Amino acid sequence: MRLQDFWIVAAILICCRVLYLLELLPVRGGQRVGFVGSLCGERTRCNAAFTRCSGYMRRVVRLQGGRTYHFDMGGKISHGQLTAILWDPKCRMRLLELHPGEEREIRIEETARYRLELRFESASGNFTLTWNEE
Repeated sequence: MRLQDFWIVAAILICCRVLYLLELLPVRGGQRVGFVGSLCGERTRCNAAFTRCSGYMRRVVRLQGGRTYHFDMGGKISHGQLTAILWDPKCRMRLLELHPGEEREIRIEETARYRLELRFESASGNFTLTWNEE
């Protein structure tokens, strides 16, 4: 590999990392037969329709400290299981875990970037996840 090729690859990786931190590039892993959705369209909403989906999707979410947020997950899962997990800024502890049809409130203590993870286990259906500042 030439030195010029190395710098091109490094620049692409840096651009991808910046897009991820700016909430413009979600990370997806797993197998899907059919998936149509948006994890990046709006800052306070995720929605999708999927068929026989297994794996995960992650998105960085900026939340302000000293505020309470209301998370609402609606939708219908006809097969399998879907779970939304909100991780702390260092991804060590689960702050929130939601399933379709549930809603919860959480108090955020520090302003930071949090990771929102959606886990699919052979799931089919659709969902909408919204979060609003109270």
